[in-house]
Amino acid sequence: MSPEAVSRRWLSLRCWLIRTVCPAAIALIVVLGLLRALGPSETTLDHTAVMVGFAALYFTLFRGGHMLMIRSLHSEMMKNHPDAYRGKLARMTQGDLRRRNLGFTLARVKRDILVEARDADTRKRDQLFNRKK
Repeated sequence: MSPEAVSRRWLSLRCWLIRTVCPAAIALIVVLGLLRALGPSETTLDHTAVMVGFAALYFTLFRGGHMLMIRSLHSEMMKNHPDAYRGKLARMTQGDLRRRNLGFTLARVKRDILVEARDADTRKRDQLFNRKK
């Protein structure tokens, strides 16, 4: 999978709206409708509606912050290690990049790339050190 496909499929604003904002709004509407139908009094309904609204807002903002962190990790990898990042993503299957584990998967890819770069640097230094002896 290419980095552009990851951006388009999982990290776009459209994706955040479809997978986070819309379900939260639908759940909010359903819960408020049920509260209105089953609620005993207007005061209780108002307090409960405020709590449900804040919970929906919290969920939406929390998922939005999570999406921003993943997007910044993705753009950092595209800027700093484009070839290695493209190679790692090309070897991944669709199941490896599941929606809930996308941040973890990209963090693991970053760790692997940095470890490989460190190991290559260590091998170079060892070769230079062994030549001097």
